[in-house]
Amino acid sequence: MEAITLNALTPEVLASVLGDVREKKQVREIAGSDCIIAPKEWEEQIEDYYDLQLGLEALKREAKPSEKGYTQEEVMRMLGISQADLDAVAGDEEIE
Repeated sequence: MEAITLNALTPEVLASVLGDVREKKQVREIAGSDCIIAPKEWEEQIEDYYDLQLGLEALKREAKPSEKGYTQEEVMRMLGISQADLDAVAGDEEIE
């Protein structure tokens, strides 16, 4: 992975970097920022990775239940969320 610095990102350099990412599927690191510029194809892979991590955590908790579980209503009450709050974002958010 080739690293570049933020102050090196002139319009010309940025166009070149984005071209490499899009066309050659290369990853570029922005030095000192803990950020990378990655191809769009990585988006689905990253999403799958996080889904797997959540699934593994759920399996661990199911295999060794150690604490009390909460219903959705209890969580909403603890966090001060009403049904009207949920309805306001209906379709935008997924609740599991």
